[in-house]
Amino acid sequence: MGQVYNTNQQQGVKVQMGIGIEAEDTLALRRSLLQESLADTAWIDEFRNGGINDLFIVEFEKRYPRFVAHIELVLKDINMMDLKACCLMRLDFSTKDIAVFTKSSIRAVESRKYRIRKRLGITSNVDLNMFLIRMVKE
Repeated sequence: MGQVYNTNQQQGVKVQMGIGIEAEDTLALRRSLLQESLADTAWIDEFRNGGINDLFIVEFEKRYPRFVAHIELVLKDINMMDLKACCLMRLDFSTKDIAVFTKSSIRAVESRKYRIRKRLGITSNVDLNMFLIRMVKE
């Protein structure tokens, strides 16, 4: 009887370890993708103090031209604020950081992310930032 319990306990540990390994793999993938895409982030700091404006999209598009074109193709009739949010998510900004950058409330950014997620047809268990990072490999 003790043996069976130990086997079940070991299987539970293996499952827990599997989840941990998967999370570590996802974290490693996120780090590698971001290191490639965020090699030069000094330009972002220019917008940190003055707030995000239309020049941000111009600068972003210089660095990630395929991303902006692809987003505009996939999300037809995308408005400027949604495009800015997608660009910031592509840079792996948190909801709070996006709110600060866009001078919006966190709730407004959450709603925007929900609408973008809905338009892209992805579920809530998919990391939207990683989805956008993987969408177009620059």
